Amino acid sequence: MYVQELEPVAGSLGLSALVAALPLVIVLVLLGGVRMKAHLAGPTGLLAAVLVAWLAYGMPLGQTLSSGAQGAVFGLFPILWIVVNALWVYRMTVRTRHFDILRRSFGRLSDDPRIQALVIAFCFGALLEALAGFGAPVAISAVMLVALGFEPVRAAVVAQFAASNHVSAQLADIGAALAGAGALVAVPRARVPAAESVRASVLTGARSEELDEEDPPREVLRAYAPYALIVVIFSVAQIPPVKDWLARTTQTYDWPFLGVAGPDGEPVGGNVFSWPVVSTGGTLVLLAGILTAVVIGVHARVAVREWLATVHELRFAILTVTSVLALAYVMNLSGQAATIGHFVAAAGAGLAFLSPVLGWFGVAVSGSDTSANALFGALQVTAARESGLSPELLAAANSSGGVLGKMISPQNLTIACAAVGLAGREGDLLRKVLSWSLGLLLVMCLIVVGQSTPVLGWMLP
Repeated sequence: MYVQELEPVAGSLGLSALVAALPLVIVLVLLGGVRMKAHLAGPTGLLAAVLVAWLAYGMPLGQTLSSGAQGAVFGLFPILWIVVNALWVYRMTVRTRHFDILRRSFGRLSDDPRIQALVIAFCFGALLEALAGFGAPVAISAVMLVALGFEPVRAAVVAQFAASNHVSAQLADIGAALAGAGALVAVPRARVPAAESVRASVLTGARSEELDEEDPPREVLRAYAPYALIVVIFSVAQIPPVKDWLARTTQTYDWPFLGVAGPDGEPVGGNVFSWPVVSTGGTLVLLAGILTAVVIGVHARVAVREWLATVHELRFAILTVTSVLALAYVMNLSGQAATIGHFVAAAGAGLAFLSPVLGWFGVAVSGSDTSANALFGALQVTAARESGLSPELLAAANSSGGVLGKMISPQNLTIACAAVGLAGREGDLLRKVLSWSLGLLLVMCLIVVGQSTPVLGWMLP
C-alpha cells in the first residue's frame, strides 16, 4: 500500500507544491508558449508527472504507471466515448445534407452572428451541459457554429467559453437554456443598416440565396431530429426510476496493481474503477445516433463507416485526452494534487481569495468540475472551519472557480479543436481564452473575499 505524503520535498509544503505543479505548468507552457501540438505536449506533461510521482513522492513505478493507465482508460470511456458519438451524429447530418437545412433554418432566425452564437453556444450548449456534460456541449455546439460560417477559432472560443461558464445544477441549467432560447426567438427583428447586414452575412457565411431557398417542412423536422433526440433521450435518462435503473448497470472493479492510501492512511477511491456501461452520456448519444440514422435515412453500412471515420479523424485528440487524463490521475493518486490543495488551504487570512484558485486548478488538470469538487471540496470545507470562514462559501467557491478553469483544460481545448477541424492548434485556442479565464478568476476571487466579510456577506444562505 502506497501512502501519500504531503511534504515529500525537503519537508516543505511550499516546495512540494511547487514541484507538484510542474506537470500542468509544463503542459500549459508547451501549448501556449512553445506552441507545441497538444498530442505531443500531453505525453510530455504525463512523463513529467510520472517522474515527479516516482522520484519526488516515492510512489512505486508500477503503481505510478497503473494510475496513469486508469486515467487513460477514463479518458477513453466515458469522455472520448461521448465526443466520438456526438461528432458521429454531426457527420451523418452533413453526409445527408440535413445540416445545410439546419444552417438555413438558423440563418432565418437572425442573420446577426451574435444572436446565432447566443442560441447555439449559450442556450443549446447550456442545455447539453445540463443533460450530458463532459465534452458534448463543446463538440456539438462548435460544429454547429462552424456550419453557420463562423471562423473555426472563433467558434471554438464561443462554445468553449459559454459552455464552460454555465455549469450548475441541472434544472437551473436547463431552465436558463430554454428561457434564453425563448427570449431570443421572441425578440422582434430590428432593421439593421445594409452595411451591417452584409457584415453579418460575411461573418456567418449565410448567403442570401441560401436563405431564400425554401426547405420542405418535413426535411426541416428531420434536420432538427438528431438534436431533439439527444435532448429527449438525456431528459428521459434523468427521470428518477430510469436514472436508478441506468445506475444499477454500472460495473465496479478493483484496479490492478494499485493500492493507494491518503495521508490519513485510508484507502482512496481511485483503487476502484467504475464503468457506467449504459448510463454514461456516450452510450445515450450512441442511441440517439442510431435513431438519427433511421430518421434521416442513413444505411447501416454507411453509418458504421462514418463512425470509423470519426475515430480516425480524432486519432490525435484521442492521444491528447488519454495522456492528459493519465497525467491527472498520476497527480491525484501520487498525492501531488493533495499537496497543492493543502498548500492553498494553509493560506490563513488569504484562504477566501485563493479558494476559487484551487477549484480552477483542479478543473484545469482534470477537465471536470465534478472531479475538482471530489478532490478539494472536503478540504475546502475543513479549511474553512479551521479559519472561521463559511464552509458553504468555500465549497461554492471551489466549484465556481472550477468552471473558470474548464476553458483552459487541455482536455477541453483538444475536444474543441477536433470538433472544428483545428487539430494541433490547441495553443492558439489557449492563448485566446487564457486571459478571459484569469480575468474572470480574479473577479471570482474578489467576490468570494467580499462574501467572507460584511460587505457581501448578506448574500450567503
